[in-house]
Amino acid sequence: MNNLIDSVKRTFGQARPQAQQLTRAQARKLILERIGPLLKREGFVHRKGNNLWRITEHKTDVIELRFLTLEEHQQFKIPQSTFSINYGCYYHFIPDIYEGKFTHQIPELITPLEAVCHYRMQATRSIKQKPKKMDMGAWHLDETEERQQLVLNDVIKQLESEVFLALNRLMDINEWVRFLVEEEGNLGTGKKDSLIRHFLLSFTYKSINDTDKSKTHLLVAKKICEKIIDKRSKHPEHLQLQPDSDFYKYLGLLNKSLSQQ
Repeated sequence: MNNLIDSVKRTFGQARPQAQQLTRAQARKLILERIGPLLKREGFVHRKGNNLWRITEHKTDVIELRFLTLEEHQQFKIPQSTFSINYGCYYHFIPDIYEGKFTHQIPELITPLEAVCHYRMQATRSIKQKPKKMDMGAWHLDETEERQQLVLNDVIKQLESEVFLALNRLMDINEWVRFLVEEEGNLGTGKKDSLIRHFLLSFTYKSINDTDKSKTHLLVAKKICEKIIDKRSKHPEHLQLQPDSDFYKYLGLLNKSLSQQ
């Protein structure tokens, strides 16, 4: 009888596979090993750190593998292996108000950070993961080996069905114009009728030689910019815009372009 009980315990009492706790470096290695070949096939052949670029005639596409900082990991009590896939488009004909400050120095290549792209998005997760407070734009790899493969498969799925679809669609400048005119904005494009939206439209129209529409949006953008600067000039001194404010940079580029019309 005892032998039977021992046999049952051995059969059904085996320990379940344990989830691994990975560092950011370990997670990065697993992710890049899995998605690297796919990204390369899609033209993302330039890489530095967690950033990968596909450089085409009109724009550079950026995919960034973004991890939590150690401080965020401790604050939010979620795995250190938590990561997101951020992506964007950087159009070469849009003037850079940061003068190359946020581009990686790879000689003769336009390699911007995702944070300064003109179109910016984050891939979404389509599988469930614990803890439930995990944002839908993030995955983690503190799982069993079997579950890790499910997570990486989901990343591949979202790259193919979401990320590449959006980036490829915006290869067409006319589609980019349509997006700016008709669709609500994101982190890069700003809202409709905003300074950023008119700024982007003005230089996009200029790139396709539509001078009239370019000038129209230049003038609207300049008016919005001057209004913001004037309003801030009436604030207490410590709240006023500094000389190196982005608004002054926008205004300088707008004035320069108008003088060339």
